[in-house]
Amino acid sequence: MSLSLPVGHIAGILVRIHWTLIALWVFDLNGYMKDIGGRPALLIFGVHAGALFGSILLHELGHAFAARRVGGRADEILLWPLGGLAFCDCPPSWRANLVVAAGGPLVTVLIVGVSVALFRVVDPGPNPYLDALSIVLVEWNLFILVFNLIPLYPMDGGRIFHALAWAWFGRHGSHPLNGHAKASRLTIGVSWVTAAAGVALALYFKQQQIAVLLVLMVLQTGSLRQGS
Repeated sequence: MSLSLPVGHIAGILVRIHWTLIALWVFDLNGYMKDIGGRPALLIFGVHAGALFGSILLHELGHAFAARRVGGRADEILLWPLGGLAFCDCPPSWRANLVVAAGGPLVTVLIVGVSVALFRVVDPGPNPYLDALSIVLVEWNLFILVFNLIPLYPMDGGRIFHALAWAWFGRHGSHPLNGHAKASRLTIGVSWVTAAAGVALALYFKQQQIAVLLVLMVLQTGSLRQGS
């Protein structure tokens, strides 16, 4: 958090931008200036960066407002290139955790759905500004949606898997606390298997950045291990 820039509050939620997102914007701007140059490059970059910022912010607000909806709280959002982080607390139940985990992906589904419908009516065609907008609103959001839903904690898919496993154990005779612990152990195992498979695929397709990201993600399962 010390390497992030506060940009304001929305509904009492502090919004910060992580340095990696700023670095990505600088990288993109440099590419646009090399390929296009001049004012058009700045305008296209502005459309691209604005759509990216808005998409990530809306996704995280989905988590934050879902947390408040179930009686929890959300005070901060950190935006970074792969979806951001909403710092939420919610009641200790599988239903509340499921609602919070699903809140972000549901917003992304809405963004993709509305964008696809919009661009069917307004064809981006050769317009570079609409093309930059469609790349973020449709292609990037769809990639983030699929990537975030893989069963790897602490990503959204891992959190959804954990909540559903917690519900399953609870319905089969486990005390809620024991059900949470069993779900945590299962989620940790599934996360490590998912990460191993993902790293192998990423290295095979020479996507070293994705491999590193998956390793960093799976190391965060320590928070679940402490609770189990």
